[in-house]
Amino acid sequence: MAETHARAATTAGAGSAPDAPADRHAEWKQVHQRYELDFHRGENFRWDDAAFMGQWDEVFGSFCGLRKDQFAAQDVIVDLGCGSRPAFDWFDAGCQKVHVDPLLDRYREIPQVARFWRHARGLLPWPAERFVPVLEGRCAFVNCWNVLDHTYDWRRILLNLWRYAREGGLVCLSTDLEPHGPGHPGIEDPCFFWEFLESHFEIEERREHYIHREVALRMRRR
Repeated sequence: MAETHARAATTAGAGSAPDAPADRHAEWKQVHQRYELDFHRGENFRWDDAAFMGQWDEVFGSFCGLRKDQFAAQDVIVDLGCGSRPAFDWFDAGCQKVHVDPLLDRYREIPQVARFWRHARGLLPWPAERFVPVLEGRCAFVNCWNVLDHTYDWRRILLNLWRYAREGGLVCLSTDLEPHGPGHPGIEDPCFFWEFLESHFEIEERREHYIHREVALRMRRR
């Protein structure tokens, strides 16, 4: 545990993260991303306005304690792994919204959700693992909801969460820890996961469920 803590504590300072397993990227691209695209093309709760906004009432409103007018015009907020419909539509239009997802261009072609992207700005169609220098230390809020266990290098995304959030900035994170079928390769090193978060963030609230060891966290950047 001490060794893991040391690794986590030095990761952000070094500006790098441990490499993911060599075969994980290929599997992610060939298997998990195809699964994700097929899933979002099929009927799901994002097609239902009440169900979709109801989820974010719970996450952004109840869990995070945010208001729809929480952020001012100069505030930058980023959604890592935003999926096929912009969750940030929950917030008023005044702030600077950034949406990151490797399938974003493909999602915008889905007829049932295409209209929600028509006037969106800040669209970055690449993996959350890719660092965006212009966001470093600028973000008042970073959202990464139900994303990490779908990715090929979740350690690098944790590092990006820390690098994007400004000091005291809010981070909302949820993930399954255990793998379960296509699209969910999981978190293979939960010790590093927890040690990194505890080293770099103040965890304000932590909730756990038990189907796939899902966790939800509201945190502040140290």
